[in-house]
Amino acid sequence: DGKIADQVSFSAVNSSNSQVTVDLPSMISGSDYNIFTLPANRQAARPFRVVVDINKPVAPTEFNFTSGLRGKIIVIDPGHGGTDPGAIGPNNIQEKDVTLAVALKLQALLKKAGAKPVLTHQDDRDVFGPNASDVDELKARTMVAANSGADVFLSIHANSFSSRSVGGTSTYYYQKSAYDVMLAQSLQDEAVQYGKLTDRGIIEANFYVIKRTAVPAALVEMAFISNPNEENLLNSPSFQEQMAEGLCRGLDDFFTKAAKQGGSR
Repeated sequence: DGKIADQVSFSAVNSSNSQVTVDLPSMISGSDYNIFTLPANRQAARPFRVVVDINKPVAPTEFNFTSGLRGKIIVIDPGHGGTDPGAIGPNNIQEKDVTLAVALKLQALLKKAGAKPVLTHQDDRDVFGPNASDVDELKARTMVAANSGADVFLSIHANSFSSRSVGGTSTYYYQKSAYDVMLAQSLQDEAVQYGKLTDRGIIEANFYVIKRTAVPAALVEMAFISNPNEENLLNSPSFQEQMAEGLCRGLDDFFTKAAKQGGSR
């Protein structure tokens, strides 16, 4: 009836197998559906059945964005903090310190542009509180967005890898709406433009904070703290300022593009 699935289509994979595709208005996780079979029931005139049981998702939020940063409520989530240092570079620079530094600089730039930035934490601490589970801590960050009436959510991180030669900037998103990928691309383009590091592109990921935030959300990995050169950059106030400027421009670019798209999901 169109209330759960937009469309269902059938296609032949080969001579003995077929494929059923169910198009939904929004993404769901593995726990949101169940697939099972039911035997034929001749008395009830029912054939053998394959049942796809979908928990009806919450209707996607409708967005009507306007251009510009003025008046926009932007939640900034500095990655890690408090008892969680995040990744640690070869020279012992901690991820939580550089993400907070960039977040504070971004907050100042957004205020100057007339936006209303809200940080999940303003200093080096746990958001939920000490000894919280990972889920409790991450949920506390998404709740800041929910309680503040956020327009968008941005989580700031530094990447890490076993090879110290790997570097660059990347941005992650979870496709809850057309605006999530748009936000990620705008942030990625401007972060690369200002940070001048390798463009590793945008990547879809199942990260809690971007999946569980109702509004468009993205997670930016500014640089690799495991790379000695990029670790030095991340610890540099001038690079932190460049990255903050790039993210600010990326947010402004997003609202400009989103306003042109209109109020679709």
